[in-house]
Amino acid sequence: MAVFPLIREPDRYKPGPIDLEADAEARAHWLEHFRDHLDTLMPLLYQQAATPDQRERADRFAREYCDGVDRLAAHPEDFAGRCNIVFDYLRDGLLREHGFPDPYKAIKDAENNRAVALYPALVGELAGHADLRELIEVLVRNVFAGNIFDMGSLAFVAAYQSSGQDFFATRRNLRRRPWLIDHLDRLTDFLIDGRFSDVMMFVDNAGADVVLGAVPFAKHLARCAERVTLVANSLATLNDITIDELNIVLNRLRAVDDELDAMLWAGRLTTLASGTGEPLLDLTTVSEQCADRARACDFLILEGMGRSVESNREVEFLCPTLKIALLKSEFIARRLGGQIYDPVCRFELPSA
Repeated sequence: MAVFPLIREPDRYKPGPIDLEADAEARAHWLEHFRDHLDTLMPLLYQQAATPDQRERADRFAREYCDGVDRLAAHPEDFAGRCNIVFDYLRDGLLREHGFPDPYKAIKDAENNRAVALYPALVGELAGHADLRELIEVLVRNVFAGNIFDMGSLAFVAAYQSSGQDFFATRRNLRRRPWLIDHLDRLTDFLIDGRFSDVMMFVDNAGADVVLGAVPFAKHLARCAERVTLVANSLATLNDITIDELNIVLNRLRAVDDELDAMLWAGRLTTLASGTGEPLLDLTTVSEQCADRARACDFLILEGMGRSVESNREVEFLCPTLKIALLKSEFIARRLGGQIYDPVCRFELPSA
């Protein structure tokens, strides 16, 4: 594993801005959140447990998971300055250990199918936007609308289980500008100027997030950049798309999108495994290939609440950076002075 080379101060890097050892309120929130999350996770494990042995492994996972959360609650010093990624390591490590590496696989596949079916209509709609500034705003709104799909958000899970997900309705109902963090005008100027040639975009969720949000945005960038790289998790976590799933989805989309197909054949649009397997992004543990590719990158995009807000929010990078997400946590939104489902479009230029 390698340290991401675009971090301005790697020696001072921390994945998340919240120190759970020192921040009692945040610690209490995440302890409760991860305990409650078990209620949405266990039914998925039982659905995959076809034998008594598998059901026993699911129960053993639950016991060890609860014991781990309880140990952390009893010993705050064990957080040692870490953010809530420690809970992700606990959950996902135990899931893999007990034979459940991808509990959300069926949900991801279903949402990928739904999004792929909508993709041609979205491509046609985007082609009708002749004004470049207007098109960029629509592309950004697409990212927000897709990014609502988050099975780690208890608020979204409740809504999803009740009525599913409607991408176009979500986009229509997004909050009006100015957003909680709204650097869209600055971002648009930068994109129109085209002062970039090699882009890395860390993508987030399966379904509408990647298909209707990230891919159309990446296609637009690839029209003027020499290379755009979509970076996905190596291992499964929640409903985040993995590198293998991303490649399968792109092969399905290129069959109905000649422009995308040409970009993929020419290497203008490529994919890469991050080396990571958590919803938050620790940039000290990326793959060697990811670190190598980053050395040529002159525009970095961190997409999704886990990658750009819960982690890496205050991290400065050596190139222009877009941190873009829809907030699906009331606690995180309140900490930022906003409310749940606020959009965040944070565009940063490196300091001199």
